Amino acid sequence: MKDVLKEKKEKIIGEIEQGGLKKLKKTKLLRLIKDEIQSLSNYWTLLQILEMINKEFDLQISNDIFIELSQIE
Repeated sequence: MKDVLKEKKEKIIGEIEQGGLKKLKKTKLLRLIKDEIQSLSNYWTLLQILEMINKEFDLQISNDIFIELSQIE
């Protein structure tokens, strides 16, 4: 199930270039992976999902921002 994030990361990189991923705003990235977050939420808590996202995308998204954006439909 965690591979969902890896697959999405590869798709995003394919569309915007490798270096572009670091330039992408964190809020924009979270919106791009919204479907994956919802899918993962069936099995994991939001904080566990955030840890997976931070690890997979090599980011430091704060809990507050993540929780706030994950509640926006």
